[in-house]
Amino acid sequence: SQDLKDPDNLLPSRVLKGKQGYCVGIAAIYLALAEGVNFPIFAVATPSHVFLRFDDGIARINIETLQGGANVPDEQYIREHKIPEKSIRGGVFMRNLTADGFLAQVHNNLGVIYSERKEFDKAAGEYEQALDLDPRLPAACYNHGNDLLRQGAFRRAARPFSKSLRLYPTDVWALNNRGLAYVKLGKQEKARRDFEAARRIDPRFEP
Repeated sequence: SQDLKDPDNLLPSRVLKGKQGYCVGIAAIYLALAEGVNFPIFAVATPSHVFLRFDDGIARINIETLQGGANVPDEQYIREHKIPEKSIRGGVFMRNLTADGFLAQVHNNLGVIYSERKEFDKAAGEYEQALDLDPRLPAACYNHGNDLLRQGAFRRAARPFSKSLRLYPTDVWALNNRGLAYVKLGKQEKARRDFEAARRIDPRFEP
C-alpha cells in the first residue's frame, strides 16, 4: 500500500492482520523476525523511503520489500532520490539504522497521520519523539515545519525547515516551504534565495 495516512499500513499488528503495509510497516515485520533468529538485517533510510539491508560485516545485500525483495544497489537509491554526498557522509541517509533510528521513522510516520487529521499537538509530540531517538531525521523537522506553516506560525515554521536543510540541503520542498514562510514574514530576499536555490537543484520544480 502507498497510503501513508492509514495506521493500518504502519503498525505491525495491523500490517499482519491486513497483510499489507507501506515501506516502514513492512520493514517492522522483517526486523522483528530477523531479531528473533539473530539475523543481521537493518533498516536503511532514503529521503522518502525505507528499505532493508543484510549486513554481516562481509556481505551487504539490499532488500527492496516493495519489489519482491529485489537487491537494489545503493547507487540506484542515491540517483533516484537525488541524495547529496554531504547527507551520506553525515550519516543522514543510507546508513544501517539502529533500533532507535528505525523507531524514529515510525514516530515520524505517526506524526504524518496526526498531521493529516489536523491533530497538530499530537503530531508535534511524535516529531519530537522521532528527533529524540534520531536527531539526524530531516523528515521530522520538515513535517513539523509544514504543520506550523499550515497554522500560520511562519516565524516558528522557518526554524525546523532550516534544521531539515542542514541535514538534507538539496530538499527542494523544504527550500520552497521555508521560502513561503519568509514571504509571509516580509523577508522577500531570503524567500527569493530559497526559491532560486530550489530551481537550481531541480529546474523542473514548479511550486
